[in-house]
Amino acid sequence: MGILTIITASQFTLARKRAADSQRKTDLSSVAKALQMYYADYGKYPREGDLYEGKGVNDLWGLKMRDAGGYVYMETVPKENVLPLPIHYCYKVSEAQDKFSLYTTLENRNDSECVKDGDGDPMYTDICDDACFAVSSVNADPLDVTLTHE
Repeated sequence: MGILTIITASQFTLARKRAADSQRKTDLSSVAKALQMYYADYGKYPREGDLYEGKGVNDLWGLKMRDAGGYVYMETVPKENVLPLPIHYCYKVSEAQDKFSLYTTLENRNDSECVKDGDGDPMYTDICDDACFAVSSVNADPLDVTLTHE
């Protein structure tokens, strides 16, 4: 009975991690779509000070994404709520504001979309703490170190 309980609990934990990671991927995809709409309106991606009340995307996790005039691009920008894990989302944009990447980590490090370096460490750690998953504009490489402005 104890062995069956251990197996069931571990499968439940893995299923919970996969569900949370799926939500993270969906969240970043949704934010990317809102950023594409902003780009269609302004010909550039937003950075610090470009949005409502002088905010940048990294100020908006859990809040509404609006341009300086108040037009809403996203009713609620997703916010990571998993505790005690230090998982968060981050946004990076190029100096020219013509490309961007969004980053996060995944709980299931065996996920096929969790990109790792040759040593098995999360690929984007130097850009965003412990990140192994990225969503980018079509012209961006998530490893591009010029994507540091926000």
